[in-house]
Amino acid sequence: MSLNKHALRPFVTYRVIDAAKRLFLCLLGLVCFCEIGSKAKATGKSPDADSLLKFAIDCKVDTTKSLLLGEASYQFRSRSQDTSMMLARQGFGLANELGYAKGKAINLRCIAIQLFNRGYIDSSYIAFQQAEEFAKEANWDKDRAISLNYLAEILKLKGMYTRSAENYFLSLRILESLQDTAGICSALSGLSEVFYLQKSYEEAEQYLKRAEALIPYLESPITAIQIYQNLAKVSLTKKGNYTAEKYARLSLFLAQRHKLSTQESFAYNLLGESYLQQKKLKKALDQFHLALKNAASHYQMNVLNNLARTQLDLNQPDSAIFNARKSLDLSLQFKTTESQLKATEVLIDAHQTLGKYQSALAYYALHDSLSKVQFDEDKTKVINRLAFEYETERRKERIQLLEKEKSWQVEQVKIEKRNTILTLIGAVVLAIVSVSLVWILIKYKETNMALISQKQAAEKQSEALQLSNATKDRLFSIIGHDVLGPINRLKGVMKLVNQSVINKEEFSGMFPQLHQSVDHVQGTLENLLHWSSQQLRGQKVQPSVVQVRNIVQGVEALLSDLAKEKKIMLVNEVPSDLQLFTDENHLKIILRNLMTNALKFTEPKGVVSVRSKSGEDNVTIEVVDTGKGIAAKQMENIFKMENFQSTRGTAGEKGTGLGLILCKELTEANQGSISIMSNKGKGTTVSVSFPAFTS
Repeated sequence: MSLNKHALRPFVTYRVIDAAKRLFLCLLGLVCFCEIGSKAKATGKSPDADSLLKFAIDCKVDTTKSLLLGEASYQFRSRSQDTSMMLARQGFGLANELGYAKGKAINLRCIAIQLFNRGYIDSSYIAFQQAEEFAKEANWDKDRAISLNYLAEILKLKGMYTRSAENYFLSLRILESLQDTAGICSALSGLSEVFYLQKSYEEAEQYLKRAEALIPYLESPITAIQIYQNLAKVSLTKKGNYTAEKYARLSLFLAQRHKLSTQESFAYNLLGESYLQQKKLKKALDQFHLALKNAASHYQMNVLNNLARTQLDLNQPDSAIFNARKSLDLSLQFKTTESQLKATEVLIDAHQTLGKYQSALAYYALHDSLSKVQFDEDKTKVINRLAFEYETERRKERIQLLEKEKSWQVEQVKIEKRNTILTLIGAVVLAIVSVSLVWILIKYKETNMALISQKQAAEKQSEALQLSNATKDRLFSIIGHDVLGPINRLKGVMKLVNQSVINKEEFSGMFPQLHQSVDHVQGTLENLLHWSSQQLRGQKVQPSVVQVRNIVQGVEALLSDLAKEKKIMLVNEVPSDLQLFTDENHLKIILRNLMTNALKFTEPKGVVSVRSKSGEDNVTIEVVDTGKGIAAKQMENIFKMENFQSTRGTAGEKGTGLGLILCKELTEANQGSISIMSNKGKGTTVSVSFPAFTS
């Protein structure tokens, strides 16, 4: 049956009209969005929230509507958090239905901002990550940079300074390519705070100076105010009281001019701190009182502490106690340990001044307990600072290496030019200076050889650097995944028990797994400590006459619970009279790691045996298992820290690969050697050989 072409005409006409309508609506939406942008550009201001909301409601094009809802949500972020969240959710739902990455990016970012403002830090971090991915998918660099700045801010609050700096640097590169002055200033200011918190005040000041140079090109005063205030804080750390006062006054002038009360409060507090350093106590007191008028509740505790300290210096202990107590109450509310410490210090001194020693002693006890909490927080910050310094050092090493390569290339060009000139001269006066030409050729060869040697040395240095960095990365990975991971899981379970989320029966069911995690962490930490000690202080071997069978029995007793749990038989076939002249502690570590690995990779009801072979010059101890064996590809990298990939045991046990590397280093330190033979699915034999003992 053939179709009549005339019958198709109404259908084709309908499709054409429908397509034309859709195109018209898209163009209408685009014109509306462009009109908003052109008005903002002409007036120098963004359209207000109400205008954006009206445009969004009236818009008929879904993609444009989702963008307008996101922009309106962003404008409502300070005015009404509930309205902002509602609009962002509507916009995200609409964009999600359409699969519109740009709409999802802006609306999810607004949702993340509201989560952050309400104190849901972890949830907001995840939302910002997804928003950044959607912006990247949509090739929307501006929105991606904003999300990266927020991610950096959250990481900075958590004390993860290295990752925070990475996000700021990535955002800065994007904003520089877009020539976004305000965004560049914001990223530079954030970077300066990361360095400030690391007590790297010179670097912090460098980034702030770069941002200060861009202030004349800023439209919004808030960014300029924040830059001046950060410069004042850095100046205070360097005891630059008058410089700090200058920057504080600049920020105060801008805040008052634009009626920004919160920023005005920050400026008064900085002025007060400047006067306090200058010992101008009455002036400082006046500034702190002014700062309190418009200070946000989370910032009041800092101002109150400064005020109380000044009053104490002015011999006003009663007033100091009143303000320090207010600060302590706020600090307890916001769980800010540092502010609590400052408040208790003032309270101790003030009560001692009044002769109220019992009250002073009570606050001293509180201060002591808070110091312990602060100590735990400081330990985390120290670890993050070490990671930050490690990354910074890596960048410096890379720069030095690139400079050496560049220097070598420049030198090579110079030599090539010089050789060309020498060749031309030699061609003209070949007959006269033949002897000189031979000498020149010899010198050229020597120079070339020297340059080749330099290049080879640079390549070796590069390889060593890469190996060192890979080793460090591996160690940080072990610490992050194999130590902190199980500990965090254990803390999570304890929290669930404490909150009665799980009962005792459920906890008992989880106990074997938790016990296994703790054993794994303990073994990993012991190996890390031994390996780190060897790397830092070198191998220190203390040999003595050792009864090998007794050491094997000791290790068997240590691992008996694991063997019983997996129903694996441990067999000690070492003769009772076998002796070695070696470091007893090293031998224990070697056998413990080898037997633990054998148990881990052996199926239930298998056998792990320890045997020995005596030759004329050496004694070999073998740990033999009936386990699943090792793949040939994995055997190639089994003793290399940078390439080793650990596998799970037959019961899902985790490994780090550090144990075998430690065994190899300890064996070789005792003039021994280690080797592995394995057949996939049939088992593994690890042999360690030592020089034979002669009495």
